[in-house]
Amino acid sequence: MNRPGLKSEDGFTLSPIPAHSRLRWVRLVPIYMSCMACVPLVMVGTMLARLYTMPQILVILTLASLVVLVFDWMNAAVGVDVGLPASVIGSSPFGASGARYGISVLLVLQGLGWYGLHVAVASRAFLLMLEPFLPGILGNLWVVSLATTGIGLLFAFPTITGQKLLGWTNQVSAIALLGLGVWGIALILSSTPLAPQALAWNPPHGWVTLSSGVIWLVGSCAAQFVLLADYTRLGRRITPDSFLLPIVGIVPIGFILPLFGSALGLSVTFGTDFFSGLQQVGLPFWALSLVVIAQWNPARVVNLYSVGLAMANISGYTTQKARRWFTLITVLLGVSIAMMGILDRFTLFLELQAFIFPAIGFLYVLDHFVFRKRQWKESHSLQWKAVISLLVGYAIALMVKNAYSFFLAAFIAGCSYSLMQWYKSKNHQELASEQVKPAILLIVPSRGMRLLFLTLGLGGLGIAGIGPLLLPPPFAEVAVGGGSILLGIGFYFLTRSLKPPAVSTPDTPTT
Repeated sequence: MNRPGLKSEDGFTLSPIPAHSRLRWVRLVPIYMSCMACVPLVMVGTMLARLYTMPQILVILTLASLVVLVFDWMNAAVGVDVGLPASVIGSSPFGASGARYGISVLLVLQGLGWYGLHVAVASRAFLLMLEPFLPGILGNLWVVSLATTGIGLLFAFPTITGQKLLGWTNQVSAIALLGLGVWGIALILSSTPLAPQALAWNPPHGWVTLSSGVIWLVGSCAAQFVLLADYTRLGRRITPDSFLLPIVGIVPIGFILPLFGSALGLSVTFGTDFFSGLQQVGLPFWALSLVVIAQWNPARVVNLYSVGLAMANISGYTTQKARRWFTLITVLLGVSIAMMGILDRFTLFLELQAFIFPAIGFLYVLDHFVFRKRQWKESHSLQWKAVISLLVGYAIALMVKNAYSFFLAAFIAGCSYSLMQWYKSKNHQELASEQVKPAILLIVPSRGMRLLFLTLGLGGLGIAGIGPLLLPPPFAEVAVGGGSILLGIGFYFLTRSLKPPAVSTPDTPTT
């Protein structure tokens, strides 16, 4: 019998994870917690400090954490139930070709963007370490290129060479960022009267709506609304594991690190970026090495692993050799993106992710739990219902141009998909007849529970998406929060009694 869990240096497994390889949720939390612990989240906090007061920042952090929790919870449940990676799960609602050339490509692009971002952050920190000894080094294109390429290769070295350093990098990168945060907070509190200064802070821009901050924070986690299944497919229970993983391993990190960044931003000269802020509060130059180390694990595990899974789904190659080639391709493209200045387009990158992924993740949930009745099966032909629904949702949301348009896109896409599936069932083309029956009897959500989720889920998305069109701030944020809670309540009732299928296939390799 194979040893349970992730075997990081093997090839990719696109088949369901068997029962004997599933893990308790507490084993999965450290993996994703260490992936969440990254410097860009701190940078988002410093961006918030330029626009908002500390009370406003706390409201933004709370509201964004609620949105992330609900969407992560839903996608985590799909991953546990199906046992497949996110790029493959999409072949049910979107068809094999839709998932391969649509969803997988989007996951690859976002992963490349994040890898480039992590490499750019680490490269900037490394060069700032050398700046006192080599003045002007940041302006030398050749040196910057060499440093960026070297760090990109360093992050990917264990995967390319097959060295089993996953556990080591998990611990070191998380500890490095924790040390940076504790050290930074201690210096901030010792050098500035942070509490009075933070409470008295009035941004020079005057009143700014809270939506920008919420979108940046949601965008920093939005890809999880789809790809979190890459990790939760190793889970044993739908309830409560799919809720416990984000509430313990994701939301606290997504709250605390931006809060540290905000404290840093409020304690230094207005407009100072993250790196200059570290220097202003008195962190020694060599402390920037913690920034470099802290980027290692998120870049290596989340981006290289998930991008590799998506590339494997596109190409059909899942061997260890293919994994190494996918890693090398990711490094080369990620370094190129870093050199093209993704740090200067950080907010645009976050806003694009916040707009794109919530609607896709919601269609995953609708398709699997409501219309497929948990009987997942790959659809070989392109499924136009999901494609059209998604495009209609995006088009309407773009035309409206509301700050919380990602909710509107998910709402329109969900309504459109539900109506087309209802029309299909009314014409006696029942979805269940298209499925291969599972090896054991599944607990299928009752018709009443599925209708309740459709009502509460679509109603919650509608309130969160349409409310901000009609209500001024801060009532718009109340609508967003209330709609998210309604969506979460509907999903709780839908999944509270469900158990994943205990299908055991000992010959199936683990990833």
